[in-house]
Amino acid sequence: MAEVLGWEPRAPIVAKCDRKRVLSSWAPYCGDMAPAEFQIEFSSVRRLTPRQFVEKLVKELGVRGVVAGENYRFGYKAAGDATELVRLCEEYGIEAYIINSVMDKNEYSINIQSSDLKDRGQVSSTRVRRALAVGDMKYVSQLLGRQHRLIMSTAKDQEGFAGSKHKVISSKV
Repeated sequence: MAEVLGWEPRAPIVAKCDRKRVLSSWAPYCGDMAPAEFQIEFSSVRRLTPRQFVEKLVKELGVRGVVAGENYRFGYKAAGDATELVRLCEEYGIEAYIINSVMDKNEYSINIQSSDLKDRGQVSSTRVRRALAVGDMKYVSQLLGRQHRLIMSTAKDQEGFAGSKHKVISSKV
């Protein structure tokens, strides 16, 4: 998505090799079944209407249910919202679950007067990345609702890395 829209690329919050483990932790909330992850090239869906997007989920991917946040937007130019997602899913015979935004419990991050969820402290990948950038792992765990895991693949040049059980330091810039 970043590449298509010209955004700065960002590392994922959950390493690709760790996603299955994280998804399996959701099984108790999903009828004791671990949700499956679907990856779709953004360029192949970016111009779909909300209806076309839900139709693709059902007919091409065999999706039987979706979970989205209350402020979810989808379809070309974010034309669809959570209410429309529920309506379209009902029409196509699949379940839709809309969840309330998860709010950051830290008082300093909450602006109660704002109507914008992000100003009011909505947990987001941006908020998690900021906490990771300053090394506040306790805060990262609070935001994620679980421990964050750093997974490193074998580095070609390991000379630039030093570490202990709880810390990895890169001397390379």
